Amino acid sequence: MRIAIFIGITIVLLAAGGTIYYLQTTIPESKTEEGTLRVKRGVVEQVISLNGKLKSIEEIELSFDRSGKISLVPVTTGTSVKKDQILVSLDAGDVREQLRAAEADLEFEHARLSELTRGPREEELRVADAKVDQATSALTETKNTLYVRLVEAQTKSDDAVRSYLDKMIANAQTQNPRVSIDGTFSTPNIKETIESGRKNLEKELAEWFSEIQSLTPEGDLATILSRTYSHLNPVRTILKNMAILLNEAKANPAQTQATLDLYRTDISTARNTIEAILTGLAAAEERRQSAISTLKVAEEERAQTRAGFSSEEIQAQEARIKQTEAQVRRLRVEIGKMGLKAPFSGIVSKIDAQVGENVLPGKIILTLSTLQYEITVNIPEADINKISTSSKAIVIFDSYGEDSEFEAEVTSIEQKETKIEGVATYKSVLRLVTTNALLRSGISADIKFITARKEDTLIVPQRAIIRKGGDRFVRVLNAKSESEEKKIKIGITGSNGFVEVIEGLKEGERIVIAF
Repeated sequence: MRIAIFIGITIVLLAAGGTIYYLQTTIPESKTEEGTLRVKRGVVEQVISLNGKLKSIEEIELSFDRSGKISLVPVTTGTSVKKDQILVSLDAGDVREQLRAAEADLEFEHARLSELTRGPREEELRVADAKVDQATSALTETKNTLYVRLVEAQTKSDDAVRSYLDKMIANAQTQNPRVSIDGTFSTPNIKETIESGRKNLEKELAEWFSEIQSLTPEGDLATILSRTYSHLNPVRTILKNMAILLNEAKANPAQTQATLDLYRTDISTARNTIEAILTGLAAAEERRQSAISTLKVAEEERAQTRAGFSSEEIQAQEARIKQTEAQVRRLRVEIGKMGLKAPFSGIVSKIDAQVGENVLPGKIILTLSTLQYEITVNIPEADINKISTSSKAIVIFDSYGEDSEFEAEVTSIEQKETKIEGVATYKSVLRLVTTNALLRSGISADIKFITARKEDTLIVPQRAIIRKGGDRFVRVLNAKSESEEKKIKIGITGSNGFVEVIEGLKEGERIVIAF
């Protein structure tokens, strides 16, 4: 009787690395009698099976370095793109306006350089003279204003002392002035301080008057201004002290409340007058200094116009041109950055952008992956000596089916072991040699290493081999259909449960495989 001998796929799972040995040997159909198999030639190979996930060798997340509104999105997920291809664009209207303005500035600076190199015109000389005349007139006006303020400062300060302060001081213009307000005051010796100040102030006012009498608008205004500030200081001080005293003064039969209120009003008026004088002097001096500077600039420009422009000035203008050119280049680069470009050829693996959407700097807009892929696997310790860098493998992806095979090559193997569920494995990386634009990062991959292969060789099922000591035997049917043991020498053991026989058997012999 003949029965069908099913040569099944023997699967051995190694828990450490998930290695699978499976049938991939071509076995010829040569069944004869029940429990026997005729020895034929076939293919036997050792296969290590692993699994992993496909990953792009290079994957980059792209974003803008500035905010803006998206104006163009010409790609979608899965789009293959070339290097420097525009992926997403922002509205560059504002920057283009800035660029046009910078280009106009550059044109102006070039025109200015042409003027510097050709020399002055008669019209330019007349304009320069007019500027000097105008500045001179303005300076004269500010001098006159400051002169008036200086005279007013002396006369108004003298009036503040004699018409207001002296109402509260008896014998004010003598060597023995006395404050006429009685009371107890918190400030020590404040009455004596005011009396001493008024005594000295009489001489101060006389000197001040003498200085102003000899002053003219063309005189040394700066010196008199400094002296005026010096004269004003004791006036301010004595008025301040009198205000402090009045603030604490109490009404009594000798000094009524109405009198004290009148005094306070007078002192306030006098102090306000002094502060107004100081403000007016400062403003007048500021205008005079500004007029001096304006005249100096006008005179320098006229001298420059008359003499023409020096090589240093021409070089400075050339430097301004370079600076403006740099600004133009910067704006052009910025406009270039308004378009998100592919840094390398690849495929759009993810995109989060819509026309009209406002984006912020640093927000991930798009993920770009290369069309080169790799797979990381963990090779069990039991198999690591069979695989090395540059070892080839066949990769099958679940989403493509077993008919689509891709070639891969081991590019690296870590020297340090990695424990997985207590079993030593070695992390290794394979790179696809052949690829496809439809591949995607993250898809599952089955990896097959063929570590040994023999073709057209004698093979027998491993279960037919009998071990005795270090030798191996098979039961062979003789001419009488009796089984007898025959010693054999084996080669490689295939992943399918079949073994290569290199000595001891001949093609066509029958071996017992069922007992």
